[in-house]
Amino acid sequence: MEACLVRHLPAVGAPAGLLLANGAFFAVSSSFGPEALVEWAWRIPFVASIVMVAVGLYMRLTLHESHVFREAEQRNQKVSAPGQGSGTALLEAHRAGYLHHDGHLMCCST
Repeated sequence: MEACLVRHLPAVGAPAGLLLANGAFFAVSSSFGPEALVEWAWRIPFVASIVMVAVGLYMRLTLHESHVFREAEQRNQKVSAPGQGSGTALLEAHRAGYLHHDGHLMCCST
Protein backbone atom coordinates (compact mmCIF):
# COMPACT_ATOMS: atom_id res chain seq x y z
CA MET A 1 0.00 0.00 0.00
CA GLU A 2 1.13 3.49 -0.60
CA ALA A 3 2.23 5.53 2.40
CA CYS A 4 -0.47 8.10 1.74
CA LEU A 5 -3.22 5.50 1.89
CA VAL A 6 -1.81 3.84 5.00
CA ARG A 7 -1.54 7.21 6.73
CA HIS A 8 -5.30 7.69 6.49
CA LEU A 9 -6.37 4.23 7.67
CA PRO A 10 -6.65 5.17 11.39
CA ALA A 11 -9.07 7.93 10.47
CA VAL A 12 -11.32 5.38 8.75
CA GLY A 13 -11.76 3.23 11.87
CA ALA A 14 -14.47 5.24 13.64
CA PRO A 15 -16.65 5.86 10.56
CA ALA A 16 -16.33 2.20 9.57
CA GLY A 17 -17.41 1.16 13.05
CA LEU A 18 -20.41 3.49 12.91
CA LEU A 19 -21.42 2.08 9.54
CA LEU A 20 -21.14 -1.49 10.81
CA ALA A 21 -23.13 -0.69 13.97
CA ASN A 22 -25.89 1.06 12.05
CA GLY A 23 -25.92 -1.77 9.52
CA ALA A 24 -26.33 -4.31 12.31
CA PHE A 25 -29.27 -2.44 13.82
CA PHE A 26 -30.82 -1.97 10.38
CA ALA A 27 -30.49 -5.70 9.65
CA VAL A 28 -32.04 -6.64 12.99
CA SER A 29 -34.89 -4.13 12.72
CA SER A 30 -35.72 -5.12 9.16
CA SER A 31 -35.55 -8.84 10.01
CA PHE A 32 -37.65 -8.84 13.17
CA GLY A 33 -39.76 -5.69 12.85
CA PRO A 34 -40.00 -2.61 15.04
CA GLU A 35 -42.05 -4.26 17.83
CA ALA A 36 -39.53 -7.06 18.34
CA LEU A 37 -36.68 -4.57 18.13
CA VAL A 38 -38.12 -2.55 21.01
CA GLU A 39 -38.93 -5.62 23.12
CA TRP A 40 -35.93 -7.93 22.77
CA ALA A 41 -34.13 -7.83 19.40
CA TRP A 42 -32.08 -4.74 20.31
CA ARG A 43 -29.87 -7.08 22.35
CA ILE A 44 -28.66 -9.07 19.30
CA PRO A 45 -26.06 -6.53 18.05
CA PHE A 46 -24.71 -6.13 21.59
CA VAL A 47 -24.28 -9.87 22.01
CA ALA A 48 -22.55 -9.98 18.63
CA SER A 49 -20.17 -7.24 19.79
CA ILE A 50 -19.30 -9.29 22.88
CA VAL A 51 -18.32 -12.14 20.57
CA MET A 52 -16.19 -9.76 18.49
CA VAL A 53 -14.46 -8.45 21.63
CA ALA A 54 -13.73 -12.01 22.74
CA VAL A 55 -12.22 -12.85 19.33
CA GLY A 56 -10.11 -9.67 19.39
CA LEU A 57 -8.90 -10.40 22.92
CA TYR A 58 -7.97 -13.95 21.93
CA MET A 59 -6.02 -12.66 18.94
CA ARG A 60 -4.21 -10.08 21.05
CA LEU A 61 -3.28 -12.56 23.77
CA THR A 62 -1.97 -15.16 21.32
CA LEU A 63 -0.05 -12.67 19.16
CA HIS A 64 3.68 -13.21 19.56
CA GLU A 65 6.34 -10.54 19.48
CA SER A 66 8.81 -10.49 16.60
CA HIS A 67 12.15 -12.23 17.02
CA VAL A 68 13.92 -8.85 16.75
CA PHE A 69 11.98 -7.50 19.74
CA ARG A 70 12.56 -10.65 21.79
CA GLU A 71 16.31 -10.56 21.10
CA ALA A 72 16.52 -6.89 22.07
CA GLU A 73 14.54 -7.62 25.22
CA GLN A 74 16.92 -10.44 26.19
CA ARG A 75 19.90 -8.10 25.81
CA ASN A 76 18.10 -5.43 27.89
CA GLN A 77 18.54 -3.12 24.93
CA LYS A 78 16.29 -0.11 25.01
CA VAL A 79 15.42 1.38 21.67
CA SER A 80 13.75 4.74 21.67
CA ALA A 81 10.68 5.06 19.54
CA PRO A 82 10.64 7.67 16.80
CA GLY A 83 9.10 10.91 17.90
CA GLN A 84 9.81 10.57 21.62
CA GLY A 85 11.74 13.81 21.62
CA SER A 86 10.35 17.27 21.42
CA GLY A 87 6.98 17.49 19.72
CA THR A 88 7.95 20.74 18.04
CA ALA A 89 11.06 19.15 16.55
CA LEU A 90 8.94 16.39 15.07
CA LEU A 91 6.46 18.91 13.70
CA GLU A 92 9.22 21.00 12.15
CA ALA A 93 10.83 17.96 10.55
CA HIS A 94 7.57 16.76 8.96
CA ARG A 95 5.64 19.99 8.51
CA ALA A 96 4.68 19.34 4.88
CA GLY A 97 3.29 15.90 5.70
CA TYR A 98 1.21 17.21 8.59
CA LEU A 99 -0.15 20.08 6.53
CA HIS A 100 -1.04 17.73 3.68
CA HIS A 101 -2.74 15.26 6.05
CA ASP A 102 -4.67 17.94 7.97
CA GLY A 103 -5.71 19.69 4.78
CA HIS A 104 -6.95 16.43 3.34
CA LEU A 105 -8.95 15.67 6.50
CA MET A 106 -10.52 19.14 6.50
CA CYS A 107 -11.51 18.86 2.85
CA CYS A 108 -12.87 15.33 3.07
CA SER A 109 -14.70 15.54 6.40
CA THR A 110 -16.77 18.63 5.68
